[in-house]
Amino acid sequence: MSGFNPLVQGWDTQSAYPTSLFGALPASQAPRPTTVIRDALVFHITDFKSTILNSTVVNPQGQAQMRVITEPKPGRPTIWTDTSRRTVAFVDWGHQPAIEIPGLLPRTAVRDWLRTSADRKSRFMALRGVNYFWAPDGPSICLWMPQGNTSVLLARVGRSQSGAALEMTRQAMQYGLLEACVVASTLFLSGVPLD
Repeated sequence: MSGFNPLVQGWDTQSAYPTSLFGALPASQAPRPTTVIRDALVFHITDFKSTILNSTVVNPQGQAQMRVITEPKPGRPTIWTDTSRRTVAFVDWGHQPAIEIPGLLPRTAVRDWLRTSADRKSRFMALRGVNYFWAPDGPSICLWMPQGNTSVLLARVGRSQSGAALEMTRQAMQYGLLEACVVASTLFLSGVPLD
């Protein structure tokens, strides 16, 4: 994994693979993911207005599920809302960026919620007392849940023709991870330093 860790430094723009329009993901000639998600529910992060931090999340039925809104002025918060305009998540980009996901995550420093591993190859994410981790897999970033001596793949985010695609397993949906995965995915792909 030398030189390619989008979780720590963003996508490597010096790689042999050309970057996408947004520069956050490698182009389609990049290697394919090494893992397979069967029966995935695919959510598209699309309709970028200058950045993924101003976008729409579309559900598998093709309907808007969430909106990601950031005012263009520096230091303004990013807000994730559902179709009823209820706040799903909120990031305050102050001196130390902080996140809150009502009912799921109290106000926490972003760097503490998506904590970088000691080897800088993954990021840990804790929710409801369960520890998960995000790690690169080919051109994607995958969410894993440790289980004994192995890990279970729960979600994957990667480039798509419409912007980005978040694949969620049914197990991840049952665990109520959709909002957290959408928020983490948009933060990873935003290019904004998280530490």
